[in-house]
Amino acid sequence: MNVLLAVVGGGLRIEEVSIPATYLDGNAASNFGSLADSARVLHSLARHAVVQVRIAKKRPASRPR
Repeated sequence: MNVLLAVVGGGLRIEEVSIPATYLDGNAASNFGSLADSARVLHSLARHAVVQVRIAKKRPASRPR
């Protein structure tokens, strides 16, 4: 997640590529913990937003010509 946010923030392009997936027992079990993993994702997005705001505040304001 952090890598994707850094790539987008750096102005690089992301391309989606389909890959085949193999699931055991028809995907009967999942390792995704809905609350804990969702909190991790939201934390990464919030941290990225805070960093972007700090960077924007450090930039000098552009002067009209």
